[in-house]
Amino acid sequence: MKFIHTADWHLGNRMYEIDRNDEARAFLAWLKEQIIANGAEALVIAGDIYDKINPPNEAKKIFHNFLASIQGTCCKNVFVTGGNHDSGDLLDSEKQILSSLNIHVVGQISNITPEDMVFEVTGSDGKAAGICAAVPYASENELRNYFDQATEAGTFSDLAYGTLYSKVLEAAKNLRGNRELPIIATGHLYAADLEGRRKTLNQNDKLDDGIRSLDVVGNLGTVSASVFPDEFNYVALGHIHYSTTVGGNKNITYSGSPFVMGFDETNIQRYVNLVDIQLDKNSPSKIEFNTAVTKIPVPESICFRRIFGNCATARAELVKFIQNPPQKETYIEINYLPESGIDIHYQLEDLIENLPKNVSVVSWKVKTSEDVLKYGMPDVGMAELKTFDEEEIFKLRVRAKNPDLSEQEIDSKIERLLPLFMEIANGNFNGDEE
Repeated sequence: MKFIHTADWHLGNRMYEIDRNDEARAFLAWLKEQIIANGAEALVIAGDIYDKINPPNEAKKIFHNFLASIQGTCCKNVFVTGGNHDSGDLLDSEKQILSSLNIHVVGQISNITPEDMVFEVTGSDGKAAGICAAVPYASENELRNYFDQATEAGTFSDLAYGTLYSKVLEAAKNLRGNRELPIIATGHLYAADLEGRRKTLNQNDKLDDGIRSLDVVGNLGTVSASVFPDEFNYVALGHIHYSTTVGGNKNITYSGSPFVMGFDETNIQRYVNLVDIQLDKNSPSKIEFNTAVTKIPVPESICFRRIFGNCATARAELVKFIQNPPQKETYIEINYLPESGIDIHYQLEDLIENLPKNVSVVSWKVKTSEDVLKYGMPDVGMAELKTFDEEEIFKLRVRAKNPDLSEQEIDSKIERLLPLFMEIANGNFNGDEE
């Protein structure tokens, strides 16, 4: 069985009010080419088809036109599961008519059984090539139907998801019967022990698309690889926007989003996963399958770029765009380090006015709160201030109001006064201190 795994399309997304419909069409045209070129018999879309619960009509049109375009190709099956950005009701409202085209939709797990989530995968020869357990995003309330704390110790997420995937696997095995067919599963969740970029983020860190790094309910951000039974030959996951594996297991994989969803993602290569599962004919004792996963890079149709640094650095980078105009539409965020006495907007105005017509500065951001606190600059916007806690704001104000003090003197003042300030901020001050 050969198929392509993708996720997190977020059709209808308008990051910084940029119309991304042409970008979506370009990706889907390319995806169709990859399906045909690689002989993919199925397409698995692991959630977040749309960016909003009520997507624009144009986004729905783009999706439906794509589904229609791959009819008659080698792709004999499409599996669509809902994500946390999707309306499960909207997706499920189309499942009956789409199923006649071998497009299987599971928008939500409410009011369905594990048997309703398993489907045969048809091969290019018209025969069954595998079984797909299409599991969508599940809210905490939905997962409670699979949670029995009396069974064993463990976190809510691991116990609930463990039960869910065990039941789905059982249904998939019943559908398979005695046939030598691989079983794959999907999921839209935040798993633990991911490889790569997000390992350094704290739970409360925010991404540029406004979504916290743990965009989940309650304790659902700690799903371990152990909830997926080993009998799944591949688990196609969505929700994380970059390509990664869970616990280092190449068969439990996030494909990542094919699109940039925030300027913090501009340096991340985009992929879809080509998965080829073949029967191991050399296995002497039992049925075994070999799973090969190939990451196919997604080409950029429009470009997002982030400029870091102070005013001088930003000027130098903008000059490069003027001297060497890009071929593609390009959107820029200036992520700058504030400098005393310098209005960076004014200093860059002349260069921005002379940028090529296909280059636009769409976002300005002060560098991280840690940088602002370090340099003690007062020109922080309200959007940034809202992300600071009381301690950060106190440090910022001390530095801003004492520009003539040395770094050592400022640190000493903060060390002496911060405990008192935090008592006042937390409502524990009784007035007895000097």
